[in-house]
Amino acid sequence: MPPPEHRWRPGQSGNPSGRPRGFVDAATAYALISVLPYAGVLLIAEGKRPKGWHEAEVTVQYVRAAREFLSTKGNPVEINARLDGPLN
Repeated sequence: MPPPEHRWRPGQSGNPSGRPRGFVDAATAYALISVLPYAGVLLIAEGKRPKGWHEAEVTVQYVRAAREFLSTKGNPVEINARLDGPLN
């Protein structure tokens, strides 16, 4: 056990500079983007909020996912390959 001066204080986070609030992983962003109408995907790719967007804000992860979705034309095999690596 570490000495008392090196232990976490009550209420102190174990990783204070860790994952920021509102961070969305790529798989979740793709899942949300894939169910939007095409016009909504175009708006998110431009960094704008489409009508009916229930997320707090359009983050970088959503913009990247929308741009990837548009570049792959929504092909699920290619999107999966970009997320998890190519299927063998």
